[in-house]
Amino acid sequence: MILQASLDTVPSKLAQDLYSDVFRHDYAGTGFGLIQFDTGVASKPFRQFMISMQLEFHQLVRSLRGLRLRFQSLIRFDQQTTTKFHLDGGPEESILMLGYEPTEIKSSVALADYSRAASDLGLTPQQFMDQHNPMFVAGEKLLQPYVHRVNAFDESRFQILFINNSRLPREAGGLHSLGVLHQATILNPDPVKSRVINSTMMAVVSSDAPDAVSAAEISEFAITDAVARRNYAT
Repeated sequence: MILQASLDTVPSKLAQDLYSDVFRHDYAGTGFGLIQFDTGVASKPFRQFMISMQLEFHQLVRSLRGLRLRFQSLIRFDQQTTTKFHLDGGPEESILMLGYEPTEIKSSVALADYSRAASDLGLTPQQFMDQHNPMFVAGEKLLQPYVHRVNAFDESRFQILFINNSRLPREAGGLHSLGVLHQATILNPDPVKSRVINSTMMAVVSSDAPDAVSAAEISEFAITDAVARRNYAT
């Protein structure tokens, strides 16, 4: 699902609209969601909005499943490297919330429904990755019928992309959320320019699980000017 918003939009409404797609329990949902913002957005309020979205999704996870959605990590970096379809390392049920800032660096983003591909082959998602890793050509070709290219992705705007990064199999009763792989293509990397991504991971954990990051770290993420630099090679 792709939604248009401003920083005045109520985060709870956006979370409710996106929940069934992002935290999907079957293959009707896409496993991702995109929020695109109007003009007049600045980085720090944008990051604060991301933190508000995490809280709203947590409220839904707690209400619907009796579990907790916590921040697992938060980092800002300048990323201009083309990637293959992959999962980010993290807990077995996790959601990426990637906050893209406007840039002149042209790029495209795609998702691959490896959970569905695995099911069609009679495999679990983890078995699919073990046997058909898309880092290799054969696995990448096998995924092609399951690829969704996010044509609406617009690098000139502030955007938040939510990606289900889970590796759990579909469960009777539909409790597990089902992951997708993600991939980015950078068309014109340029070390003189920047492509800032505010990258956070959220994990679905038991209601009594401890924090993975502190309140101080979350606050620092919202106000810092620091940006880590990453490799520009494609």
